[in-house]
Amino acid sequence: MYDSGWQIDPIEKIDLADQIISKITTMLFEGKIKPGDKLPSEREWSEQLGVSRTSLRLALKALEVLGVIDIQPGSGVYISRDNSRLLINPLKFMRNIYEIDAIELWETRRTIEVALTGLAAQKADEEDIRILDGYVEQIKECTCGSDFSDLDAKFHKAIFRIARNRPMEAVMLSIDRILHRERYELTGVIRSEVPALRDQSWRFHYELVEALKENDVVLAQEKMLEHIDQIENAWRATGTQQRLCTGGALSER
Repeated sequence: MYDSGWQIDPIEKIDLADQIISKITTMLFEGKIKPGDKLPSEREWSEQLGVSRTSLRLALKALEVLGVIDIQPGSGVYISRDNSRLLINPLKFMRNIYEIDAIELWETRRTIEVALTGLAAQKADEEDIRILDGYVEQIKECTCGSDFSDLDAKFHKAIFRIARNRPMEAVMLSIDRILHRERYELTGVIRSEVPALRDQSWRFHYELVEALKENDVVLAQEKMLEHIDQIENAWRATGTQQRLCTGGALSER
């Protein structure tokens, strides 16, 4: 028997569902299918790929979990438009396996949001400002904690969008989804039960928009940092920080 001294690993048998996933993602990367596109029916798709419906269903389910596709009962299967979903499960995996707590995610959020605010100050146009002014006016008139939380979330998401940096926006939206519950509870409690903080928060939103109008990057970032400091102080005042550290309120929206 000839012995070359080499160690040759056996050829791996690739699962059919994995091949389907690879095929679909390759088509997406090559631009043959795009976000928002509706995929063929299960029967048509299985015939085109030359695979069984069972294998196709397994592949589609995996792609749905990864956030690549949206399966809408009664409507069909679509390539997801929400690229932030692609990061949700990896972030949740890191949090659970490597014991990354919510405080670390909030620190990440802080760093990226300040950077996005600076980009927004450079890029905001008249339509962007009009939308933000509308949110500021609604926030000023709002007295309900849950309504305020919704408006606050919309305002911040608008800042992410105005920055026009899709990778950073996707990371922020993913973190926001994971931290949704505690952020929602915290902003609701602060604004509905503490009038002074509610007024202070409105002034932050107003002054930030004014900085964006002037394309003042430094001032806009300073205002965002002040706002984040306010939230961190509220953690200590309401006990939310302890719940975040222990994971008691951590959930995905």
